[in-house]
Amino acid sequence: MCKDKFEKPVTRLEAKGLAAIMNRLETGIMLQIWSTVLIRFNKTSKCLQDASLDLNTATKLLESLKEFVHSLRSQFMEFEHRSKVLYHCATYSKEHRRKRKRNKKFDYGDTEDAELSPSNEFMVTNFIPIIDKLVAALNQRQAAYCVIRDRFGLLSELNSLLSDQMRDKANDLVNIYSDDLEPGYVDEIVQFSAFWNRYISSDSSKTEDTKQIRDFQMFKLITRNALDTTFPNMLITLRIYLSLMLTNYSGERSFSTLKGQRRNCGPLWARIV
Repeated sequence: MCKDKFEKPVTRLEAKGLAAIMNRLETGIMLQIWSTVLIRFNKTSKCLQDASLDLNTATKLLESLKEFVHSLRSQFMEFEHRSKVLYHCATYSKEHRRKRKRNKKFDYGDTEDAELSPSNEFMVTNFIPIIDKLVAALNQRQAAYCVIRDRFGLLSELNSLLSDQMRDKANDLVNIYSDDLEPGYVDEIVQFSAFWNRYISSDSSKTEDTKQIRDFQMFKLITRNALDTTFPNMLITLRIYLSLMLTNYSGERSFSTLKGQRRNCGPLWARIV
């Protein structure tokens, strides 16, 4: 378009400027970073939207995604190398500019100012802030999941918890939901744990449906067999837990703060994104 004589001069000039930006090594590095990050975010997001996903698995997924993003902090040289090979460009745009000299007063001395190489400067001012901002956003979203996981984690650990551990976790849950659960829930869940373990061990086909979460199976077991009078508090616990929304928009809201980071990273970052 920039060489098309039938275009307006303003359009050709703008196209020439955009082409110059797209051919920069900095643009290639940004594309490598965001393509790597967004592929993993997209796949994880699709899994989090699965209706059969339980909260414990969702929390572990977010933890794994956070660890993956944090691991990219040490991969800047790899992104840079891939960009140089892909764009056939080995230098940063700063290397072609005139070196600026800051005016010094008479009492500043003759020592030269410390200056980073173009590669290190891009890493410090652009790459590391992006990774840190993504990790902070994931920490914010994960915090909400961890609170619920710590409260209702005993539902997925009925097979492995000892009776004393189960009583302690149940007692904590009674203190949190004192208006909904009775103190007898501490003993009730111990009996339900024994009942549930016998139920799943009697016929393995009852738990073959992998698309159905175990907590919902517990709920159906109580309601279909009219056990709500035997395990009333357990039924209330399952209703509270299953009514919680697994997906939320806190992650999307947190990514809007990247706009502020985009302004702080200079005009190149703003125009690329």
